Amino acid sequence: MKPQDLLGQWTLTRKVFDRDRRPIAAMWGTGTYKCLGENELLYEECVTNRTGESSEFLARQSYLYLFKEKAIEVHRGKETQVIPFITLPYGEKLVDGYYTCKPDFYTLRWIWMRSHLFFTRFSVKGTRKDYTLETLFRR
Repeated sequence: MKPQDLLGQWTLTRKVFDRDRRPIAAMWGTGTYKCLGENELLYEECVTNRTGESSEFLARQSYLYLFKEKAIEVHRGKETQVIPFITLPYGEKLVDGYYTCKPDFYTLRWIWMRSHLFFTRFSVKGTRKDYTLETLFRR
């Protein structure tokens, strides 16, 4: 994965599942990767989040992607943190990353399906958390 592979706007659909794989939320909207420097991208997302039968609200989040020599560091927000939120090794079609923030453990699987289509599975497990977010990105 290279910065230029991600640049631009993506349409996304996301499903959130509880530990028993029951759907608990759905999201849809756009995510945009903007170039900040030679090896830096800012990801900004704006989605409609539906929880339950009818509750909907707008949600926004951003991540900073730093393309280092051996891996991609992903930081929450628009600034570099001391410790990256998650680190992804370079790979072609499939990459896995993880992060521990006691008592929680985060994993991310990123699968490139085509140049205009990729899928992520993000899982969070901890004493009070146990859910999975599955997102399809397309352009």
